[in-house]
Amino acid sequence: MNTTSKQLTQKQRYQIEVMLNERCSLSDIASTLRRDARGIKYEIMKHRKLAVRENQHNKCGIQNSCTRNRLCPSCVSGKCKYCKYMKCNELCNDFVAFPQCKRTLRFPCVCNGCPTLKNCSLPKLFYRSQEAHNEYVENISKSKEGIKLSAIELKKLDKVVSDGVKRNLSLDVIIQKNHLNISVSTLYRYINENLLSVKNIDLKRKIRYRHRYTKKPKVVPLNYDYLKDRRFLDFQSYFLENPDANIWQMDTIEGVKGGAGVLSLLYIKTNLQLYFKINSICESEVIRVMDAIKRYLSPALFKEVFACFLTDNGKEFRDPLSIVCDPETGEVLSKLFYCEP
Repeated sequence: MNTTSKQLTQKQRYQIEVMLNERCSLSDIASTLRRDARGIKYEIMKHRKLAVRENQHNKCGIQNSCTRNRLCPSCVSGKCKYCKYMKCNELCNDFVAFPQCKRTLRFPCVCNGCPTLKNCSLPKLFYRSQEAHNEYVENISKSKEGIKLSAIELKKLDKVVSDGVKRNLSLDVIIQKNHLNISVSTLYRYINENLLSVKNIDLKRKIRYRHRYTKKPKVVPLNYDYLKDRRFLDFQSYFLENPDANIWQMDTIEGVKGGAGVLSLLYIKTNLQLYFKINSICESEVIRVMDAIKRYLSPALFKEVFACFLTDNGKEFRDPLSIVCDPETGEVLSKLFYCEP
């Protein structure tokens, strides 16, 4: 009986490499390892590696059937695949990195065990068990380490995803349109763990799916450690190094419970007090006002006038990057510090 639930071991990967070198069929490999044939083929496709000789002037995967000629003005032989004056790979729009032959386009999908390996001029694809197992171990380690994005990268990702969801785009389309280097499953995980402002309820398809319960409850982290390097001791160090900096104290004044309020900015050098009406005491309203000030002054002038903010640890100020960064470029324009809670 074939087993499909467990991961391949290093010994089993070595057995795959040996049987590929011996030109065994896919069914023979699957039967020997008692694995599903689709899983074996997926393992080979996922971990096969391209190998090209450095001194090879033509590294194209379709050079055997290539008929292109005279791409460069100094061509002597006529056919570009034989040209040594310039690399045709850099000029030809039809260049393909992977070898296009019967062995690589279908099982075994690699050059292991190929009888014409020594005389073949195409690039090579090999499955090597040690490299495959090292990749597997590295991927497992990375998945356990958690999120790898910096705070600014996470904020940019959040903006792109939020804008796309507001336009009723699916996560797949958002990733493709913005060329995001992230998988759909990872993006769903970020949303499920509250790392982004988009919630599951915002995803039309997601709310129709039954929740898959896990045995171990997950701890929901904050978007990022907003207090890191922003505590009052950090402010004191900044003030000693920048005594002439323009420093503003920021606070909110609540009106009716749950209703509108006021965002206040106090310039400590002259006691100039600025007041801005906000519709509620929340992050989005504070960010809305700060973005409006940035647009009105321009990022350069905002950076000069509002060099530093000092505020309390209220929930409405817990997204410092959105407060101090240029919403268009992501450039950090100001410093923001928190009083001790």
